[in-house]
Amino acid sequence: MSGFLAPTSKNLFKFLSVDSELFPLLGIYGVTFGVAGYMLGQKAHDIHPEKNVRMAAKDSHPWQSNDPNATFKYKFHKFGDPNGQTLLAPGAMTEHTVQVHASKDSIPKQLWA
Repeated sequence: MSGFLAPTSKNLFKFLSVDSELFPLLGIYGVTFGVAGYMLGQKAHDIHPEKNVRMAAKDSHPWQSNDPNATFKYKFHKFGDPNGQTLLAPGAMTEHTVQVHASKDSIPKQLWA
């Protein structure tokens, strides 16, 4: 296979001897990717997502409550302040109602309520 993709007459050392300005560029690339790999490797060891969550100190786990009328929702402090107000966490299910103005001719019969 010769031609544009795989020149047979040149090898890598000959190419680098002709274009000697590539040595500093290759050094910069090597250092850049080496530092990036080191940083990404160290970053994986420092992940602690539970450090950012500030649960309420009192009654944060409702299933541990003996109250028969417990709401069984997580509780958190407003703005993460432990001395602040304790709020119930919002529900995971969210519903939205959307009104669409369209004629009955443009809506398929399967979608009619």
